[in-house]
Amino acid sequence: MTDGDAIPQASYTAQGKERIRLWRNDMAELAKDTGFLEAHSAALVQLMLYTLPFYQDLDSQRAVLATVRQAVNNGTFLKTLAGALVKLDAAAVSRQECFMLLCWTAVVLRHLQPQSARKAVLRLVECQAVYLSRLQSSPANKQNMLKVTDRLLAAKPDLLAAYVEVAKGTDSPGMMYAVLHFGSQHPQQIAPYQQDLLRTYCDTILGAKTPPAAEKLDAYSPLLAQLSQEQFRSTVLPAAQKFVKRTPEAALVSMKALFQALQLDLSSNIADVAEQLVKLMRGSKESVRYEPLVT
Repeated sequence: MTDGDAIPQASYTAQGKERIRLWRNDMAELAKDTGFLEAHSAALVQLMLYTLPFYQDLDSQRAVLATVRQAVNNGTFLKTLAGALVKLDAAAVSRQECFMLLCWTAVVLRHLQPQSARKAVLRLVECQAVYLSRLQSSPANKQNMLKVTDRLLAAKPDLLAAYVEVAKGTDSPGMMYAVLHFGSQHPQQIAPYQQDLLRTYCDTILGAKTPPAAEKLDAYSPLLAQLSQEQFRSTVLPAAQKFVKRTPEAALVSMKALFQALQLDLSSNIADVAEQLVKLMRGSKESVRYEPLVT
């Protein structure tokens, strides 16, 4: 039997309730069939990828996702789907497709071991970094994406190291936001990485040469909201003072977002902050002089 014969042709053309019935019944049964998956995993993955741009309704998407969850219990299918996902051009898919691909990659990652499949794990998390940044800009999508990443990291905490590595190594505010949001809910798990992430914030946000995009500023808000007085005084404040002298226009935009996100009583540090802002208000550039007034 060829792959074409093995996959019900109606799965490519069915609409509405018939499509949902097909996936919940026929495709779900095939996803449990070890012999079928060993022989036809490539065809099933091809069909699933085909559905991405066409299945717009939530019921159809859930039906396909349920089949993915069942089929990944088979090692051949798991490897085939993982290989197909990392080969996709993540930047070329729509925002809706991004969310479904985020769900699919999360399912695959639940079944991979970071120690023995490190390369595959990192490549899948890198794909997620693209999806998350695409989704972060929409409030509704942002909440849904966090449900996916929070549940994945809670169920498989040994993935957190890979997530932190990718968050630091890629220009993905969505991935950084997902990591830090999870950390705000699980402080003990993020604790080993917090100081390193704080240094990354100081270097890439406070130290940016141009004003950071709103998504990048937003990405670090969960971290800033959890800062201790000691972290602010010993790490963040010295960095802010240093960078505001080097690149005042960019640093002031970052400092405004910083003060808005902080949950600290800054009365003990107000003299240091005020002194620097007064100096900036005497700056030669009008944009630099007026920015402290709205910070």
